[in-house]
Amino acid sequence: ETLLLLGRSKLERRNAAGALAPLQEAVAARRRFFPAESWRTAEAELALGLCLQQLGRGEEAEPLLRHGLAGAGDRHGEHSLV
Repeated sequence: ETLLLLGRSKLERRNAAGALAPLQEAVAARRRFFPAESWRTAEAELALGLCLQQLGRGEEAEPLLRHGLAGAGDRHGEHSLV
């Protein structure tokens, strides 16, 4: 949780480069402890996808964003924009 919060905080401050490592670690941790279809995993993947997109790494970001948005919908409801 702490790594995800740290990464998000850096993203909000427009520091995508600084957010990358904590978000990568957050995704790895969530994948270890939660199922792939868990909203918790999706939430971290979405944040990492946004980070990669801001860094101009759209091809890497796309699958994370797609999976993250799909999983976030599971938590927030089908018609939520998160």
